[in-house]
Amino acid sequence: MRTIELYYYKKGWEGKEIPIYQYMDLDYLFCLLENNVYFVNPKCHFEDKRESALPIKSLFGFNSFGVQLNKEEIQRKSNEVSDKIKKYSDSAYWSTSCWTKDDTESLLMWKNYTTKMGVRIKSNINNFVASINTDEFKILCGHIAYDGYTLKSFEECLFSKEKYYKDEREVRFYFMPNDDRNYSHKGVDIPIDPKTLIEEIVLSPYIKRSAAEKIAEVIRTEYGINNIHPSKIEIKK
Repeated sequence: MRTIELYYYKKGWEGKEIPIYQYMDLDYLFCLLENNVYFVNPKCHFEDKRESALPIKSLFGFNSFGVQLNKEEIQRKSNEVSDKIKKYSDSAYWSTSCWTKDDTESLLMWKNYTTKMGVRIKSNINNFVASINTDEFKILCGHIAYDGYTLKSFEECLFSKEKYYKDEREVRFYFMPNDDRNYSHKGVDIPIDPKTLIEEIVLSPYIKRSAAEKIAEVIRTEYGINNIHPSKIEIKK
């Protein structure tokens, strides 16, 4: 029997039924539907450079209040900083899946995370994990805090961003191999069941209505996903 180990970053946040949404290009969706594979990039491929390296100011906050430290304490703090830097640098190659809790369509998200031919899929944490057809990974799940990285532990930094990303309202999943394999710098293909994963598909507001109807028809006919409809956002095309 397939068993997936799912860990939550914070206790009390086990919101498995919370709806989550992901914006993606249409060709990515068709690859997912056709091949039953969900591709996950390592976070070092993300635009935010702090996914790979912590800001310097976040690493040396232990004496920020003028506290006098003896030699042993300084060495201990130095070792902690070095360990944190290495762990976080290594985590840049963790395969990372990013979703949003925001159930309202966002034109900014459409622009930033899709091309003209884009979609938004809806799922929830329970269905996302249940859709995965492999037990090769442990999964660490949590929501992002948008208050920076200063004076935080390594684990807290994994689920942190700067304030200027706060509109994303991100829920994040880290995929960690169960064996001793190195993490892939190129990302991993995760076998999934699309019908378990996808509850709803919304087509981009940039797709003309006539084209959206054709795309929806193909997805319903070929892949059996019926809850698909065009965006409610009205823009000039």
